[in-house]
Amino acid sequence: MAPSMLESLTSYDESRIEGVLIDATNDLDNADLPDFVSNTLIHVTSKASEIVPKVASKIPLPYVDELGALALSVPLKAVKVGYSLIPHEKKEEDRTEDFLAALEKAGVDLHTEYLRLKMNPSACESCKIDALKSAKITFLVEIVGCEGLAAGDLLTGSSDPFVKVKFGNKMLHKTKSQPNTLDPIYTLRQDALWLWTVTMEDLFLGSSKGGVGGLALEVCDYDSLSSDDTLGTAAVPPEDIYYGDEERMSYPLLAEDGDGYFLPLKSGATIAIRVRRATSYHKEFLANYKQNVLKKNVSGVLEEEKTDERGHGIIQTLLGEEIKVVHENGENVEKFKVLPAPDPEATSMDADPMWKTANEIDTLTMQPSRNYKYIGSGKIARVYLEILSCDNLPNMETVKAFGKNKTDAFVQVVYEDCICRTDVIDDKNNPRFLPWTNRAFVLHSRFPSSVVNLGVFDYDVGSDVVQDHDFIGRAAVDLSSLRPDTEYLLDYKLYDTALLESRKDRGTIRVSNSLNAIFPPLFA
Repeated sequence: MAPSMLESLTSYDESRIEGVLIDATNDLDNADLPDFVSNTLIHVTSKASEIVPKVASKIPLPYVDELGALALSVPLKAVKVGYSLIPHEKKEEDRTEDFLAALEKAGVDLHTEYLRLKMNPSACESCKIDALKSAKITFLVEIVGCEGLAAGDLLTGSSDPFVKVKFGNKMLHKTKSQPNTLDPIYTLRQDALWLWTVTMEDLFLGSSKGGVGGLALEVCDYDSLSSDDTLGTAAVPPEDIYYGDEERMSYPLLAEDGDGYFLPLKSGATIAIRVRRATSYHKEFLANYKQNVLKKNVSGVLEEEKTDERGHGIIQTLLGEEIKVVHENGENVEKFKVLPAPDPEATSMDADPMWKTANEIDTLTMQPSRNYKYIGSGKIARVYLEILSCDNLPNMETVKAFGKNKTDAFVQVVYEDCICRTDVIDDKNNPRFLPWTNRAFVLHSRFPSSVVNLGVFDYDVGSDVVQDHDFIGRAAVDLSSLRPDTEYLLDYKLYDTALLESRKDRGTIRVSNSLNAIFPPLFA
């Protein structure tokens, strides 16, 4: 007679199942929660007993033990991860010992950390440890996106997911929701990037008031009419944050099973993030970005009255004249207003920075850009792109307002996960984007065959949504034919559609472009 399932599982002297149970018992005993331990083991073994018998009869006897170990190890690992999401208090007198144990487990080199803190080598050991516990680190965290989410709305079969980032019981950050998707990708505009400053002690042990080290990522489905539904939660271990170097890190989403235990979702949904230690550049960039958001100037479009150091505001630009004739060297010379604002670095040698001839503006346009915006998440190459000018754009203004009836042009750039745009040049069918304006971008590439898409639009006052502006034309820059470390000056025709048989010529755009194939880590 064939042995029973129980007999076959206990017929080996060193059962892998027994090893799994011993490891799990030790881990959970160390959590100092005996009630939780006993309940967990009972719950997990009962779950395994449901899984193993169903398939054991179809698997050769020598593999039954391995099957049982696998069936047990999956829920046990899930429970241990789930436990890391549950805040629990730690005794103050135990935190130093726990802190050192956590650092040792994570492989943190104390000597390196002491050097980073510039500790006096002769300081006592307890002083060094206290300083290390209170040392603060600021991390740049990026919520990249999710894959395989469940549908929160049964009618549409989709979700409007957003992510809450929690540290113990405290919510640190929240992204904006992405409508109608089960695979959301979050960008700077969806609040994907944020800064987190935390002490070494709290990073590895959680706050002293209760909690665990690391972060919890809770993915929710936004609902405007009722409370938001939770689609899953993931735990980011402290060592992943500590050692983060911008690599993409993916974590499975877990869900409570109704009894308070966290188990993997059947859909296999995941969430991905990137982490690195923040530099002064990151801090300044995000501070300026948040300030611009509060001013509703996130696009670089001059939407409100702004005044530069010479007192020229946007209202003056709208209401003032665009062309004037001056008498110089015995001749009448036509000059044009420098848009959107004159050179902020003009010196006393520049007699009239606000007005230039057409030739002078063209000469200025070809000077090197002064400010590049770094965007995107790729690590294969850097694409240096400068939007220089457009020519012969169609007149998009049908109504003459404030004495102006020409196109207010700006250029939108879309490349992989990069989205950026130039400043607006008011009332010009031949706009020039000058070196001090928002015209130069460094696009970080993930795929060498990706195409840079350029769209030219006529800006409509009162909106910052691209779809609300009038589309003029598009062009595509194929990078596959470019040689690395070579600068190109390229002219492209603008068309209103990609369909060859029906597209119309909508003017031209000139760009300067170069490709750097190998580069150090992003924002290094």
